[in-house]
Order: sequence, then C-alpha cells, then structure tokens
Amino acid sequence: MWTAAAPDDPVPVMVWIHGGAHVVGNGAEVAYDGTALARRGVVLVTINYRLGALGFLAHPLLSVESEYGVSGNYAILDQIAALEWVRGNIAAFGSDPERVTIFGESAGAQSVSHLMATPLARGLFHRAIGESGGGFGSAGKAHPKIETETVGERLVEALLGPDQGSSLAAMRVVSSDEVLGVEPLLVRAQANVDGWVFPDTVYNTFAAGNQQNVPVIVGSNADEGTMFGNRGVVTVADYHEAARREYGEFADAFLATYPAENDEQAQAGRMNSFADAFFGWEMRAWARMMETVPSFSYLYFFSRVPPVSDADTYGAYHTAEIPYVFGNFGVSVSPHADRDWDETDRDLSDILSSHWVNFAATGNPNGAGLPEWPAFDHESDQTLVIDDTIDVRGGIRTARLDFFEDYYASEQKKSR
Repeated sequence: MWTAAAPDDPVPVMVWIHGGAHVVGNGAEVAYDGTALARRGVVLVTINYRLGALGFLAHPLLSVESEYGVSGNYAILDQIAALEWVRGNIAAFGSDPERVTIFGESAGAQSVSHLMATPLARGLFHRAIGESGGGFGSAGKAHPKIETETVGERLVEALLGPDQGSSLAAMRVVSSDEVLGVEPLLVRAQANVDGWVFPDTVYNTFAAGNQQNVPVIVGSNADEGTMFGNRGVVTVADYHEAARREYGEFADAFLATYPAENDEQAQAGRMNSFADAFFGWEMRAWARMMETVPSFSYLYFFSRVPPVSDADTYGAYHTAEIPYVFGNFGVSVSPHADRDWDETDRDLSDILSSHWVNFAATGNPNGAGLPEWPAFDHESDQTLVIDDTIDVRGGIRTARLDFFEDYYASEQKKSR
C-alpha cells in the first residue's frame, strides 16, 4: 500500500489486481510500485489472490461440502475479501471508502469484469478500469459448473492416480507444490458459473444490465499478439488449416479479414487475429455492453511503441502501457528492460496517470490541461488513441473486430 494522504483529507483508493493468466504473478512486483500514483492524490493498494488450481479448482466433492453447493472461484472470492478489507480499513490510511476504483491488466482486467458481474462484490467499488483483458467471449469467460468440475476430476485423478479413487481426505494430503505442478493443460484457471459467485456468464450478466452500475475505462494495445503469437514458424498451409479447424463456417470470413498468401503474412495474421480475438474485441465489447446501464464507459487504444531494443518485433506489446499508467520508468513488467525513455514517454505517462487518477476521484477521466476523452458511444465508436501524440478517433480496426463480433455472437447462441 502507498499513500501520501493525511487521514483528515481522504483521497480515492485504487486497488490493483495483477495479471499473469491467473497462474503466475503477484501484487508486489516492482512494476506495480505505487509511489508515483500516490503522489498524484490516491491511496494505491495491490493485492494477491490464489492462482492456478488453488484459485479455481472445482470438484463435485468440494461442492457437496459447501453450504452453497459450489466450488472453484476461490481467486475471485479472495479479491472480494480484499475489497471488503479495503471498505472496512482504508479510512485509517487517508482514503475514502466511498471512492474505490478497481483496476487490473490481462487476467487482472478479466478479474475486474468478473467483479462487476458477481453480486457478491456489489457496493465494494465505485469505478473500474480494465487494461487488455475481459471475460466476455474468449479466454477469460466463466464456464459452466459441471464442465469445470469435470476438469477438476481429471486434475485430481492425475494427482492421486486412476486407481486410487478420490476423497477429500486424500485430496488434502497432496501438497500445494504438487497441485501447482500438475500439467498445465489439466488446469483451467478460470471462473465458473456456479449459481452463487456467478449466477450467469459475464457476457449474459452485462447483456441483461445486471452488472455493477459503475463507470469504466477499458482498452487494449496495438500489438497484444506479439508476446503470444510470435512463437515458432507458421506456414501459410498450417495457417489456413488452423483457420478451418478453429472457425469452421466462419473460416472464409476469417481468411478474408486476415488474408495470407505466404508464410510471413500467415505469421502476421496469427498475431493480429490473436490480438483482436483476446483483447481488442473484448475491450470494445465491454465498452459497448456498458450501454445496458446508465454509467459511462471510456475506450482507449494504446499504440505507443516503448523504446526497447527489439521494438520492431514487439511493437506496442501486451503490458506495454503499465509503466505509463504507474509512472514507473526504469522498471519493467517484461524481460525487455533495456529502455531509453524520452520526453514523449514522460509526457504520455503524465497524461495517462492523470486520466486514471481523475477517474478514480470523480468517475470521469477528463480534467484541466488534458486531451478531451469523450464517453464511448456505439455509433461514433470514439476511442482515445495513445501514440506519440494523443487524439480521439472512431473506427479503430472496425472490420477486424466486427469479424469477432459475428463469430462470438454465433458462439453465444450455441451455448444457450
């Protein structure tokens, strides 16, 4: 926790939820140092929560012993417990418990969307910021309870052996290191629709206007896919085959949106489509779905390429905005720490930090001397574009995101 506030002058509190695919990371990473943000007039709190199977393991035997008949979602319950602590104690540190902003990146942003959807977190926060991650249609979505319990049974079988049977006693003898050491493919570190923490999926909750009615800032980075999709050689033949396998009846539309006639274009298509599917579409969908409640949303697109030696390869990569938001130049959330920050970076950081702090204070990111950031509107599709300069534009990657709008709409129909 970081604070520069006096107890008699309460300021907003910002609660940071770290990323890491819900399997790695912690709130004490140096990139999340809150000194600079606190100096701008907030109390900054970072939290931890259970990860991997410890945070999300659902199993029929665990559900039976629960008074609610559920299991899993422990990571989300940890986050709720942290917010309850903030509500009860933050005034002693100079902050206003009626002005709590939750914000996070990647899996932390997914968690923000989940906290907006769960009724257990109602009243615990008053604004929300999601950076590059949501729970609406791709990797971060909540899965059906029976499906996650089946995954849990497979994990327990891998731990105990197929001939050992399973009991809560046998499961609890297993060490946490053994649980966390299970083959990652057997672990689904994601929320489940259990009827208690989550009465419905995040998508359906927002579509019905049942999410927490608080203003949001959401956005993504231009080159989110470079940290994920730049692995291994992709041939154009493999690319086309993967498109047919993944998108089925939408494959032709996918290949028209992300065309590839050679291996280089196939690699670019994989990275660009990954960025749009898991980040760009998620954040635009989040902004759009806030139209089901009175609170405003503000959409951004971060395309400033940080000064790293391999900038041509990574561009405005996943996590690139974090040092700008926190004002923490000289530290890094990624392996690419060899940076030569310049005045453009510092000016952009000053603007972003100010927008974030203004939002925490009032629910509106705008303020004197800052670029005007209009509230998001579906028709105008206006987005704050953060590059070497900052301006407002409409229609950022519209055709690409519209492909995933159609694809995920079809997937939603199949799941009903």
